[in-house]
Amino acid sequence: MTEAERYINSVWHDMKEKSDFKKLPVLLKHKSGVIHFIDSTPTSWKYLIKHYVKWVYIRDLLPMRKNNNNKRYGDKRK
Repeated sequence: MTEAERYINSVWHDMKEKSDFKKLPVLLKHKSGVIHFIDSTPTSWKYLIKHYVKWVYIRDLLPMRKNNNNKRYGDKRK
């Protein structure tokens, strides 16, 4: 496994850890293996726990910028 693969695997969260939906968008991994893109706050966390196994903030999958305070590409925070 490459360093990049290890990093990507490390940023995924189990459904036991609730996402902060203020940091959208997120990807959700369904029990079937299909990945779903979520860009609005879901109405039921209980539904997600029942049908999904993992989630990740998309920004955590983006590479770091080297010259701008270690922000990620697409990160608009100051």
